[in-house]
Amino acid sequence: MACKKDSLWFAVVSSSSSIDNWFAIESANTLHFSHLWKGIHKVCVKNKVAWDCFLNSVSMSLGDGTRTRFWLDRWLNEPLFSIFPSLFKISRNKHALIVTVFDQQLSHFGNFEWARRLRVGEQEQLSQLQNLLPRLDGLQDEADRFLWLKSTEFTVASMAKLFTSALHSSQLSSHSSFTFLAAAVWKEFLPPRLQFFVWLMDRDRISSNVTLVRRGILNHEQISCSICSMEESSIHIVLHCKFAWSFWNSMLSNSNVVWVTPFSLDSFFMQWMALATGRYLSRPNL
Repeated sequence: MACKKDSLWFAVVSSSSSIDNWFAIESANTLHFSHLWKGIHKVCVKNKVAWDCFLNSVSMSLGDGTRTRFWLDRWLNEPLFSIFPSLFKISRNKHALIVTVFDQQLSHFGNFEWARRLRVGEQEQLSQLQNLLPRLDGLQDEADRFLWLKSTEFTVASMAKLFTSALHSSQLSSHSSFTFLAAAVWKEFLPPRLQFFVWLMDRDRISSNVTLVRRGILNHEQISCSICSMEESSIHIVLHCKFAWSFWNSMLSNSNVVWVTPFSLDSFFMQWMALATGRYLSRPNL
């Protein structure tokens, strides 16, 4: 997002994903994506909770207006499409960049394109929009800057923390323990006993030390993993224990796959789904 368009990194990303703007990944044709970017799109963009969490944490510091969308991006306190939905609905160019909306000669935002003539109520909303927009003498020379959480730099840890919180809130608001994995596992061609085991594991119902302590079978002092001394939950046994991590890392390295341990079983399952197209996978040297 923040790299310059003439940089080597931008050239690598653009050639492998066929996108030339960060927001193009939302509507791009994934048939033109490399296998890696198909996986990224499937795990991140198509996961509504994760993508909404990301978009809500990104804001723009206005520069030359060439990387910021007028209606859709958060360059004011809130995206303008959410404040003026009626105007956004009849806008011809919903993805218009600020540089195309801002009239450099008159030094104000006036280059709007509407699908029809504005009605009385919509003209009033346009006046409100004009009053809300900042008064600028002109756009700046430097490029727009991306801000993560309004000021800090993006880190994977901060995104993971936000996503975990958003996912938990989403599950609480639906009053359900539903997860993507719990629903998808029954659609896969697997032995029933394996499907049932995955379903139990997703609900943290397998006989981990955490579960046994919760049931009163073990004392709280026995909750730790016998290998790494961390609290032994279902996801710890499968993913986060150093023994489990070594196993998965060894197996995936044989297929030339470099990975980061996911923080949830949902993410783990979606990673495997992204790698499921066999003809793209490298075979190990036997």
